[in-house]
Amino acid sequence: MLSKKLSYYMERSDRRGSFMGLINQGNWKEVNLASTHAGEIRGGHFHKKTREIIFLVRGEAEVELKDVRSPEKGERFTLKQGEGVEIKPYVLHTLKYLQDSEQVALLTERFEPSDPDLHIFAEN
Repeated sequence: MLSKKLSYYMERSDRRGSFMGLINQGNWKEVNLASTHAGEIRGGHFHKKTREIIFLVRGEAEVELKDVRSPEKGERFTLKQGEGVEIKPYVLHTLKYLQDSEQVALLTERFEPSDPDLHIFAEN
């Protein structure tokens, strides 16, 4: 299994609104919020050092994962609002957004523009 699918660890609502607990474990050095329009694609890369969690706060996305060390090992599934996926190093990840979406991404390494841990996989 290349990934670990996640969901809220806690969810509650009252007269004030709602609360959704996204992640309550790990050692994250970077947290990002992204919005993406339906039909768009993000990812298409892998990391050598960075572990990443992508948590869909709103919308729906098709996820495709492939281990670049064993390209025959792959997964494809749909993330819905309130679900996330943990992506390990050397796993190529591509998300196609089926609806307008918002996501939170947590990374174990900071993005360094001078030495980004973003790599493209070229199949032979």
